[in-house]
Amino acid sequence: MSTKRPANTDQRHRWPSVTVRWGSLILAFAVFPIVMLGAIRAWENSGTKVEDWLPAGFEETETLYQFYQRFGSDELLMIGWDGAKLGDPKIERLREVLLAADPLDRNHRVFFRDVWTGDSILEQMQAPPLALSRRQAMSRMFGWILGKEETTAMLALVSDAGMADRHSAIDFARRSASSVLELPIDEIHFAGSTIETVAIDEASQSSLLRLNGYSFLVCVGLLMICMRRIWYALVIFGIGLYNEQASMALMHYSGTQMDSILLLTANLALVLSVSAGIHMYGYYRHACQQAGDESPAWVALRTAFKPTLLAAITTGIGFGSLAISQIVPVHKFGLYTAITAPTAVLLTLWYLAMYFPASRKGLSGRDVPSVHVSLNPGSLAANESPKESAARWRWMSYWPIILSFFFVLAVVGAYNARRLRISTGMHDLFPDDAKLLGDYAWIEQRIGPLVPVEIVVEVPLRDDREIVDELRWVAELQRQLRGCEAVGSLISALNFTPPIPPDQVRQSVGDIAYRTGWSSGVNQSLDRFESLRFLRQESHQRLWRLTARVEGSIEQDYSAIMSELKAITAKTLKEAADPDVSFTISGGAPLAAKTQQRLLSDLTFSYFTALLLIAITLAIVLRNPIGSILAMFPNVIPALGVFGLMGAMGWNVEIGGVMTASAVLGIGVDDSMHLIMAFRDSFARHGSHQQAAIESLRTCAPAMSQTTLVCGLGMLVFALSPFVPIQRFAWLMASLLSVALLADLVLLPAILYSPLGKFFLLQKTRRTAGTR
Repeated sequence: MSTKRPANTDQRHRWPSVTVRWGSLILAFAVFPIVMLGAIRAWENSGTKVEDWLPAGFEETETLYQFYQRFGSDELLMIGWDGAKLGDPKIERLREVLLAADPLDRNHRVFFRDVWTGDSILEQMQAPPLALSRRQAMSRMFGWILGKEETTAMLALVSDAGMADRHSAIDFARRSASSVLELPIDEIHFAGSTIETVAIDEASQSSLLRLNGYSFLVCVGLLMICMRRIWYALVIFGIGLYNEQASMALMHYSGTQMDSILLLTANLALVLSVSAGIHMYGYYRHACQQAGDESPAWVALRTAFKPTLLAAITTGIGFGSLAISQIVPVHKFGLYTAITAPTAVLLTLWYLAMYFPASRKGLSGRDVPSVHVSLNPGSLAANESPKESAARWRWMSYWPIILSFFFVLAVVGAYNARRLRISTGMHDLFPDDAKLLGDYAWIEQRIGPLVPVEIVVEVPLRDDREIVDELRWVAELQRQLRGCEAVGSLISALNFTPPIPPDQVRQSVGDIAYRTGWSSGVNQSLDRFESLRFLRQESHQRLWRLTARVEGSIEQDYSAIMSELKAITAKTLKEAADPDVSFTISGGAPLAAKTQQRLLSDLTFSYFTALLLIAITLAIVLRNPIGSILAMFPNVIPALGVFGLMGAMGWNVEIGGVMTASAVLGIGVDDSMHLIMAFRDSFARHGSHQQAAIESLRTCAPAMSQTTLVCGLGMLVFALSPFVPIQRFAWLMASLLSVALLADLVLLPAILYSPLGKFFLLQKTRRTAGTR
């Protein structure tokens, strides 16, 4: 007598149905043109904006923007070459070319609003009303446009058109300099914020296509080696590639310009998709080898969904914790990766299920070498007796030693991690042999420092106050700042002012005449000071600008430098000026100092935020807070071990390193949860947590190793990038993932094997096992 199969069972037997399968595929193909268009536009419009690297919300950033509003953005390009000296006729010819429109630009844009040369500044200083001697003038030019033995350089002030298209401005400057000077471009040295922006783009994007191609080859190759099934490997890779393009399209359609850091977001979507595909493939193979009426695609999706969803949540938390950072590149990376990575992982499961045949004949066990059988969760190693299994995994019985070792490692790592050093200089963006670093060193050795610190002395207007008094305060401040070892040169209106009359109670007739003439000349020069952007006159105050320059070609502790400059300025104005005189400090160095401080606090805060949120998530899933804490222990080992080593070795952490700790914390929980879920399933069958620990490790270890291999090597190829943040990110990600795998293969199984394993089990499972 036949029995009628329940409707829901019959549906699962045929799942996915033709409607579900083709509906999902048609949707993916319908969205494909939109995705590709967005990805192409994101790639075409990719680049770096200097303002995007400024930490929004910082007082230092707001002060810098206020400075720009008052004095404008003195973005400049400094040009130097061997043999450039006062009187060189090529300097004036190059100046004329740079001030003209670019003949190759179809819009005939003028990229430089002014060009200062040693000869043009010397001529201004020797002409009335200043009328300095050649020696006096050269002493005032020394250190910012003039070096020893009359060596000089050019300061090209970038126009609005140049700031809008820095790449075209730099290309024009390079072409013009090479043509006029009749020198190869390698022998001409460029420095300044404009060339920094272009150099970042050139370094970060010059090899991106090539490195992306290497990453593709690594992922496909490892998939084929691990899976031994070419078509399944290509399907998994194809889904991952689709997710990568979708993440780039998201950036474009949301109005965010993709840069080199955000490209890592797209690549992470690829490698995490491949990782999820490996797990899903293992679940499907296992489902095909089991008896039952349900479709193996349905069984695989159902089995994979819970741990993968949890992994997606923890991955999103790990990356999302970076979005709280006020460092803009870190914030954008965290935000977009928190959205795209979990979504890519879940979409991989769904579309693989759409591709897998519903029939159990879709993947037979004999088609796959027996060595790979252990990929399947719940399976046993072939031809291995329980006695042989116990002997092979005997090391777990030494769990007290293993736990003690990793505990000591965590304590030592935490201690040394406190010694981490943060650096935000140019050396953390470019390799040591980069041309830009060489150019900076060349110019700073021959002319002077290049990194500006802008000090603005704010003097309220009063009838009883003369300009001579104001400039005397600026002169005293300039004199005191010269005592700061880090300051290499100082530029202000005083460089273009006759010597200030002495402040004496008794003055001769000559002194009075000189003071009168000096005051008259300076009052007539106020407009010139404003045009040079050393003075701004407002209705209620005068703002005197003083630019101190510090070296950028060497590593600097900008925090210490800023503290010293602020202390000197505050003390000097308090002693020398009226009480109502105030000051602000802005520029590249203050911002670098603040970024140095913020990077370390962001690293700490985002990591502990992710740690707390993931622990709460695991406590809810495991239904046991102690189990959650124990599950987190192996996942904090990577950060403590790697960053502890960096602290002990005195290595710097920069923007690329800050993003890795929280990211790997979220990714690492993925393997932990697969192992814990397998441990629970095995315990439900055997009732022994020692045997369950052995079986769960034996069945999950290959997939865990393979996913780590794919993620680690898929990212490691970016260590070949000439852009140091990408390079460091790749090295640290690979290192952290390797340590995370070691902790999940050794430490977590030892915890599960030990009496602590009971905290990972559901209460009803323990009670059921206890009645056997």
